[in-house]
Amino acid sequence: MTYVKAALYVIAFAIGFYFGGLRSKTALETVETAQSENTAKAVLAQKAALDAEEARLNGVIAKYEATPIDPIAVGLAGRVLQYARVADCPVPKAASITSGTGDTAAQSSGDASLIRLSQAVLDACAQDAAQLTALQQAWPQ
Repeated sequence: MTYVKAALYVIAFAIGFYFGGLRSKTALETVETAQSENTAKAVLAQKAALDAEEARLNGVIAKYEATPIDPIAVGLAGRVLQYARVADCPVPKAASITSGTGDTAAQSSGDASLIRLSQAVLDACAQDAAQLTALQQAWPQ
């Protein structure tokens, strides 16, 4: 009888273990399904956000490409870059003045090129002013 009771206990334990394992397996499958659904939702939300950002950037680029170029601004910017690249315009160094008056003969040899460049800038400004005046006169009232 003791062997029968022990065998029944072992059989009951095995049946409980088997059905408990099935319940755990079902719970695991439920958790895995929920995780995969949440992951799919997160990936789709991220893709939607990236698509929206790409559409926004494409709109900005299209607006930038459709903007007309101002010829006066381009001309002025080109001249500014041209004058910025000039390498033969040395900056005169400050002379040390010991007395209360400055020496007028102690001017730098770069003054001629400085005057030449200043005149070129003034000429460019006059040209820009003439273009601006022409545009203002042509502008419909």
